[in-house]
Amino acid sequence: MKKQKKRAQIQNESGFTLIELLLSIAIIAVIITAITYFSIDTFKAKAKSSVVLETQQNARHAFQQMTYYIRNSEDGLNVGGSSFAPTDPGTLHLNMGAGAGDDVVFDVNSGRLRITTGGGTPEYLTTDAVTVTSLLFENNSASGTPGNITMSMSLEYDNPSGAQEFNYSYDLQTSTSFRVE
Repeated sequence: MKKQKKRAQIQNESGFTLIELLLSIAIIAVIITAITYFSIDTFKAKAKSSVVLETQQNARHAFQQMTYYIRNSEDGLNVGGSSFAPTDPGTLHLNMGAGAGDDVVFDVNSGRLRITTGGGTPEYLTTDAVTVTSLLFENNSASGTPGNITMSMSLEYDNPSGAQEFNYSYDLQTSTSFRVE
């Protein structure tokens, strides 16, 4: 009689069977795996977004500076000091006014675009996170006109790790006219 009571008592106790336990572990594993993959994809998308932003900001800043100096050049282009397409990378030498001390030169050194003003120390316009892979200038100036320069530039994000989400290149082209005074 005592054995039957114990058996009845054991059967009435609540608990999980082995199948229920294995099933719950499998469901939790699937959920954790899904969350992990979602998190990894989110981090990769954020990394790609920051790479694109960095590269495009460098390009826009460089073109903004070149456009500013071209438009504000009082004496225009120094053709002898510039190198135009098909020379790549090109060099743009602008006469800013009161002589060689005020000249502005844009060129590429070690994959970075730089500006030299007034014969001073060059300053980099692009960060070391990107490489200028191409810089072309075209002199579209016709006689009797103030002049026009077409600028083309290609940049690549430096990707030492080789990870796919850090691969990005950006091409930009614009034309700018010298101001008529």
